[in-house]
Amino acid sequence: MGAESAQECVKVGREECRPSGLDDDEVPGSRRELRQFLCSRSSGNQKSSRFREERSATLVDVYARNPMPAHRMDDRPVGGPSSFQCSLQTWYHGGPTCNKQRRCRRQKVLLHIDDKYCHISNIHWFLLGRPQLCAQYMRFGSSLHVSIMHPCSFSLRNYNSLTEEKTEGGAALPLQERSRMILIHGGTILTVTDGVIEGGSVLLGDDGKIAEVFANHTDVPGAIVVDATGKYVVPGLVDAHTHLGICDLEVGEIGEDENEMTNPSTPACRALDAVYVWDSGFADALAGGVTTVFTGPGSGNVIGGQSITMKTAGHCIDEMVMQNPAGLKTASGENPKRVYKTKNQLPSTRMGTAKVLREALSKARDYKERRAGTEPPVTDLDMEVLCKVLSREIPLRMHSHRADDMITMVRIRDEFNIRMVIEHGTDSVRVRHELARAGVAVITGPLLDVSPKVETASSSFSTPHLLHEAGVLTAIMTDHPVIPIESLRLEAAIAAYEGGAGEQEALEFITINPAKILGLEDRIGSIAKGKDADLVVWNGHPFKASSVAEKTFVNGKLAWEVNA
Repeated sequence: MGAESAQECVKVGREECRPSGLDDDEVPGSRRELRQFLCSRSSGNQKSSRFREERSATLVDVYARNPMPAHRMDDRPVGGPSSFQCSLQTWYHGGPTCNKQRRCRRQKVLLHIDDKYCHISNIHWFLLGRPQLCAQYMRFGSSLHVSIMHPCSFSLRNYNSLTEEKTEGGAALPLQERSRMILIHGGTILTVTDGVIEGGSVLLGDDGKIAEVFANHTDVPGAIVVDATGKYVVPGLVDAHTHLGICDLEVGEIGEDENEMTNPSTPACRALDAVYVWDSGFADALAGGVTTVFTGPGSGNVIGGQSITMKTAGHCIDEMVMQNPAGLKTASGENPKRVYKTKNQLPSTRMGTAKVLREALSKARDYKERRAGTEPPVTDLDMEVLCKVLSREIPLRMHSHRADDMITMVRIRDEFNIRMVIEHGTDSVRVRHELARAGVAVITGPLLDVSPKVETASSSFSTPHLLHEAGVLTAIMTDHPVIPIESLRLEAAIAAYEGGAGEQEALEFITINPAKILGLEDRIGSIAKGKDADLVVWNGHPFKASSVAEKTFVNGKLAWEVNA
């Protein structure tokens, strides 16, 4: 069952009712007053649910399996075509003042459909250490009702997201409201790669992919219709360099997990183990139309660790990840020098930085040769990661501002025949032709940053355009939280109007170009049949400062809606 069907309307109230499948003596309380939520746009703690699933007081995931064989239970017929064994998982907040979200547990439940309702029974939630009975029901042709003993709301996800229990054919809940297709029609569609379609339609399939792109208004029976007349339909934006979820500024130092600055070389550190998906930055990303991010370690170390590429909607990092690892963070220039000079250890110079990187790659090359021999070495996690770099499985993601640092890193790249992407590239215009000949991509920015560092003195709004003109594959970053992630489109707008890039080229800097750099251009970065259904409906051109992302879809599901 798709999340979008559970997000269409709001009615919150209290009424006396007995949960389906529970006897009187099973219901606590004499009056059996249950809080009932009908497709909550407001969560149980009454806070605004901008980021629907992550902001709700309790999240319930229901995953349906194939129909159960018909049998009897407690003298009642169950099973058959309309009964399903399900897996239910809950996430909850302890109350209005609780800022921590906890997972209760996963359990098997029975879902049974009769002529009018979908019943989910045999459910026990353990909230706040006490068992709470629960029952749910769904009326055909309407939104989902949830009747529970604890004030909370819910989220439903397609069964496909639980890969270890995926059903043959990926079947979800067999209801009229299940994972329905969504038809966005009437808007100006900026496909990025196939021009502009005025008054066209985009059909989002129930498999999370774009099912079709139409050049005109098209009716699709059974699809949920989103009227985008007078609006812009744009592919989800891609930020190819952030520290989203790994650096949470809202809680200060305790939320800073991006730099393991106890050793200048820590390749085995993984962003996957540190990203906090309930960071408010994920909601900000969706509000800013950003649906895919590359996030990972910072630049305090010469070798900082492994980064990931992920979607910005979801509540479980393992379900949101697209690439792991997506690259190995490395750094040159002022940052590692500053960090380790204060520790009175290597590196304290640019020479020392290059030495640390070369030495690590050289050791990994020896390790790789011994691993292929008759007496393989004891497993070394750092070396295993560097072997992936040497095998060209993942690129070095090189933090580099100054032109000479970039040339040094290209030299090291060639010595070891590895892949590399330049991050920041503030001074890259000086060596743009050399970078183009070397085939090195640059993710430049953040363009709005005002840094006191000497190596960023040449920052310019024209850098992306000049790199592009020289033949360098170029993208724009926010480096969130350095620049708030929702400002990605505004940086592109500045590159378009102040930097000489123009609207089309600038749009490519935050869509298809970063997708190509990440190796994901077959899935994201443009609006085309078969790609991930990540789209944003804007009430004006996305480069207009006053424009608002009214709806953001991720994998074909509504993940954000303004004023919801």
